[in-house]
Amino acid sequence: MTVWKFAISAVAVAFSFAAIVQVRGQPSTEGFISIDCGTPDGYNHTDNTNIQYVSDDQYIDSGVNKRIAQNYINSSIPIQDVTARSFPSGSRNCYTLKPVTANQKYLLRATFMYGNYDGQQSVNPNTSILFDLYIGVDLWKTVNISDASAEYRVEAITLALADFISVCLINTGSGTPFISALELRPIKLAMYPAAMANQSIVLYLRRTYKPSSNQIFRFPDDPYDRIWASYTEIPSDWTTISTNAPIQYYADDHFNAPSTVLQTAVTPIRSTTMTFLRLDKGSGPIAPQYHVVFYFTELQLLNSNAVREFSIYLDGSDRWGDSFRLLYLMSYYFCSTDPLTVDYAFSLNATANSTLPPLINALEVYTLMYLSNPATDVSDGASRICSFRNHDCPDAIMAVKAQYQVKRNWMGDPCNPTEYAWDGLNCSYTASPSRITSVNLSSSRLAGQISDFFSKLQAIESMDLSNNNLTGGIPYSLASISSLQVFGDSSGLPWLPENEQRKNVTEVAVKVCHQISSQGTKQLHAEAESLTHVFHKNLVSLVGYCMDGDKLGLVYEYVPQGSLHDHLRGTSGVFRALNWGERLRIALEAAQ
Repeated sequence: MTVWKFAISAVAVAFSFAAIVQVRGQPSTEGFISIDCGTPDGYNHTDNTNIQYVSDDQYIDSGVNKRIAQNYINSSIPIQDVTARSFPSGSRNCYTLKPVTANQKYLLRATFMYGNYDGQQSVNPNTSILFDLYIGVDLWKTVNISDASAEYRVEAITLALADFISVCLINTGSGTPFISALELRPIKLAMYPAAMANQSIVLYLRRTYKPSSNQIFRFPDDPYDRIWASYTEIPSDWTTISTNAPIQYYADDHFNAPSTVLQTAVTPIRSTTMTFLRLDKGSGPIAPQYHVVFYFTELQLLNSNAVREFSIYLDGSDRWGDSFRLLYLMSYYFCSTDPLTVDYAFSLNATANSTLPPLINALEVYTLMYLSNPATDVSDGASRICSFRNHDCPDAIMAVKAQYQVKRNWMGDPCNPTEYAWDGLNCSYTASPSRITSVNLSSSRLAGQISDFFSKLQAIESMDLSNNNLTGGIPYSLASISSLQVFGDSSGLPWLPENEQRKNVTEVAVKVCHQISSQGTKQLHAEAESLTHVFHKNLVSLVGYCMDGDKLGLVYEYVPQGSLHDHLRGTSGVFRALNWGERLRIALEAAQ
């Protein structure tokens, strides 16, 4: 197991105290996304933490706004719990949280309170509501709502891989999914090293020891808005130590547990050891993998003869072979990065030099969440929320959704998980990331011009836009995708014939020469006549010609990507540059 630990020996006391103490400034809400779900568009309020919450209308295009029953509303519940957004339709409904910064770590929290919002008593002693919660394309948690009056929270630490984070509620057939609040908080990259690009960590337990209080500690006490619950079930052979003095922090203490959390500790009364945490392997088919963070602060000003020194034991063994000797009012932490996968018992054991028993102030436990499912290629996918009110959407398929206001299950990742892939899309899964290969938007009431964003789907092979009301021609950018086939009909695609679709059509090009001299006309006539009999695989074939006075029209095979002359001269309208392999092939064929 890899461990990050802040411990200090007696020698370290000689170091300059001012040089190692961190001065904490006022906390900021910059980068916070705080959503009160189920509230109307434009709604906002500031709660008792001084955090402003806004409507979820700008983050999602589906769902129904609801309000919990009046008999569940009281002064003890957060105002965010009064409303909820319910999702009676669709198997997957997703929020897209923006703006976020790629490669930044975030605390992500979802809150649920049923409160009989649907008037159906769907949660009762005999019935629970269960649904899945996803971060992007990976399962975050199965939410189990078994108490109508309880608030349920699900929290994770995750690394943003793009400029968005998607949170999806999945209907698994055991009740209608709903959500009361959704919160995103930026944290320092050095915090929680187990959270990285290929895995997130999910909160299992966060505890502070306040024996006579059910108080919750969060922002502004905690600058990262972690929610610390008081643990009141203190064993009878433990006692508490408290102080009102502010806690100090080392400059490289990345975790910064709030002072209010660390101002109370527990310690055994008549023992030199204390078992303070047991983790089990659970009842599921896969044993959870745990990560732990323990916090220690000396709260008593000890006399010169007193020593509090202890080690962390795992299943009765001094696994790490090091000890903590704390300085007065200085914060220390212990953090594991390698996962624990079987039953474990953590205890603190006083060393032989110690005259006082060990203590602990707070702890966190997380389970590992592997990010094993590949997302759709970012250029194809949905890295921005594209609502009908905001078309600022640079990623292809979501931009198409916004432009045409597509009324389908288009939310979350377009291709993954495969069982929730978007209607009308086919994807290729032969490589990672997956790519969109076809789009079927037939009979979708599309209007306006053909979107340039279709050309951003660089792996697309076919597109069906029939039975719509589109105007204009195919954008030039689409012509650069040589493998693309566009299907449509006369009513939906205006560049096709107005009457009926013809079969076995050969596309041709026509070049007209004007004001040809009499002698030149005879010469061109002879050359055109001879060209109709010339056939070569590397030459376009002349279909025919037409002479009309001093005008000559040549009808020849259409070259959709332009001729060699066009590419050499950079003729306007030729948009695809030749790669070196194509240039070599052309040179060889020209010599044949």
